[in-house]
Amino acid sequence: MFQRHSKGRLANAEPFDQVMEENDLLAKNLEFLVDNARRIVEDPRLYHCRLHFGFLSLPRLGSWQIPLGRLVSSWQQGGLMAGCPRCGGRACVVGASGLLGAFRWWGVCPECRAVVRGRGRGPSLLWQLIEARIRSGASAGPLPGLTVSQALFRLAYTP
Repeated sequence: MFQRHSKGRLANAEPFDQVMEENDLLAKNLEFLVDNARRIVEDPRLYHCRLHFGFLSLPRLGSWQIPLGRLVSSWQQGGLMAGCPRCGGRACVVGASGLLGAFRWWGVCPECRAVVRGRGRGPSLLWQLIEARIRSGASAGPLPGLTVSQALFRLAYTP
């Protein structure tokens, strides 16, 4: 499910250092999250974990938040991946914005453990995000999910 952003802006915007800390936690713990994809998808609070940069933004259509559960499910199946511009590995895409012909994406690379971004051409990656949005539906109001650090704690310390 996605949370619509108001006028293309991040809903409930957090201070920049908190957002960067979230991205760093995601990059450093990506393999752990993907390994626990089944638990994340089955637990609504983990599924709806809030990622400040986990969103799809399309001109004239708006922006929708992408929950952690939808992302890890796609990554586990080999979807939402792009070449890492930093190390050449495969980066897990967290979000994208732009048009079908040319767009920007951002994500995390499990190989170099970095937050990365790139440009895309052609519709395949963007269509995967659009398809995920359609399958999830749109949600109104704030998602009941946890923060990334809360989700990692819950996964690490609960059976």
